[in-house]
Amino acid sequence: MKYFTKNVFAFLLAMTMVGMTNMTAQNEIWSYDFSDMAAFDTDWVNGGTNEGMEVWMWSDNVAAVTGLPEPDFAATSAANGFMLFNSDANGEANPHDAQVTTAAPIDCSAAPQVFLQFEAQYAHFYGPTASVGVSTDGMVFTYYTVFADVGQQEVTPASIVTLELPEAAMQPEVWIQFRWQGEWEYAWKIDDIGLFDSDVTPSVDFALGDFFYSPASFAQPILQIATDTMIFDADVANTGGGELTNVTVTGTITAEDGTVLFTDVSTMDVVPADSTVNFLFDNSFSPDALELGVYNFNYDVTADQIDPNPGDNSGTELFLVTEDLWSKDNATTTGSRPGNGGDYLMGNVYTSSSNLMPETRFFNNIIFNAAVNAADAPLAGKEATIILARVNNDEVDAGWNSFDVNADLTTNEGLDLLAFVPHVFEGDNFALQTVELLDFDGEAIAIEPGTRYIAALQYAGENNVIFQGVADDIDYFQISTILFTTQWFLGGFGEDNAATVRLTTRGLVSAEDTPLPAESMTLFPNPTSENIALDINLENTGLANILMMDMTGKIMQVKEYDNLANGTYNFDVSSYPNGIYMARLVTADGSRTIKFTVQH
Repeated sequence: MKYFTKNVFAFLLAMTMVGMTNMTAQNEIWSYDFSDMAAFDTDWVNGGTNEGMEVWMWSDNVAAVTGLPEPDFAATSAANGFMLFNSDANGEANPHDAQVTTAAPIDCSAAPQVFLQFEAQYAHFYGPTASVGVSTDGMVFTYYTVFADVGQQEVTPASIVTLELPEAAMQPEVWIQFRWQGEWEYAWKIDDIGLFDSDVTPSVDFALGDFFYSPASFAQPILQIATDTMIFDADVANTGGGELTNVTVTGTITAEDGTVLFTDVSTMDVVPADSTVNFLFDNSFSPDALELGVYNFNYDVTADQIDPNPGDNSGTELFLVTEDLWSKDNATTTGSRPGNGGDYLMGNVYTSSSNLMPETRFFNNIIFNAAVNAADAPLAGKEATIILARVNNDEVDAGWNSFDVNADLTTNEGLDLLAFVPHVFEGDNFALQTVELLDFDGEAIAIEPGTRYIAALQYAGENNVIFQGVADDIDYFQISTILFTTQWFLGGFGEDNAATVRLTTRGLVSAEDTPLPAESMTLFPNPTSENIALDINLENTGLANILMMDMTGKIMQVKEYDNLANGTYNFDVSSYPNGIYMARLVTADGSRTIKFTVQH
């Protein structure tokens, strides 16, 4: 795969080394901070092979150099200059073995140990080899691989790059080389290089690593989120030189006003030095009564030891409870398509609430975007096919282990095709397209309870040059965005690629609705300022939904019950503005709606 701007990529940002051009620290042998642009061409020698035109060069542009939303290069002295190889600018089908070596040897004869430390920002695509070489004659080098744990499209937390170079110990002449073997990657920036006569790895340095994005989707309709059980899972990286004790990761979910809705902790007695450990949580959060709004889930890491750089000890993500929007992405950042070309399908998996009443909610619109390169412009007039498919729960288990990844959309027994809609794009790159979702007979499609749906776009023939809009801000480790080329890839283009393929839902589309008798639900007090109580008296108890709505039909609250028993149920309406509202009971036998007034 390659991206429209080749956006989603791996970063390694090393932040906290001190190194100047002259020896200033007691254990410093040599350092280089690239502060002299003119000296770069004489202090460093380009070598290796490259079928493209790029070389290692001096730069002071800390901003993105590849058209990517990469963070500014935050090395200690990056603003004064650094060294860069721009593989992205080198172009496609131009393999490179780009090497850059110190021009003059470095005297390490007084150092019984030699450690190299540097700060870097690194991003690769195809999986190249990045390495550091050391030589005592300037010709034969011993190489050490760096960034081996940085996966394709992975975003890596800030860390310090430190290597021991035993070949350099007690040697009067030492050459250092940086080597990058790859093809049309992104960029490697290097700054603040130092050689030291002892290990300068800090004794305490830990960070929150990858963590599980708990919700199934960034935005979920209020009638769908109730059974989205949210679990917690996070990695902690101990990059310091000593072990950590009593390490605790705290997971919380909070409302927009800061109210804590859920808290759980996971603790380990010891996390060894130079290790990454996964923390599992015993408890999960069931959002059965969340109201419309913005919510946060947070991870925080603590230990007995005090981290001098605590900025990477926590992480926060958002999720939304909406009236009718389903979305995996929070905003499009780029576009993706298979790197080897060809027809493809890309979209998202959305799962409905198991407590949803049948025939009460319907798909409304599908919302998506896409883009093309300048050579293939314009996007307007190009075509795609909108796909909505239902995953057959009888054929496909919850973990997708029984899903036939080799069967296409039309022959896969695990999929039922519900909608197949040709679409002609309008507008510029990434302009949102909104299309009504109807079945083959032009009728509304009911959302079935506890069902997985695939909403996707298919790009075929001359239209397979189109890049599907994606966002790279959220890492979904559960099955979320999927891809089909000649087979299904249930991980899509990676956990941090969420397709901009959204759905909206709506309520009943016809006037046919069986009324429940008046005694099935009564309401008091009316008017009210704080709470209302609903007395439920059903002939047949079971699956039911109770909704609070304003007079436009906007859902204010919803509670889903897998077995609603007769009795009294209280609802807090104190936050509602003055006005008239509706309480609606929906069961398998019918529905009943009562108006009530909120008056403060």
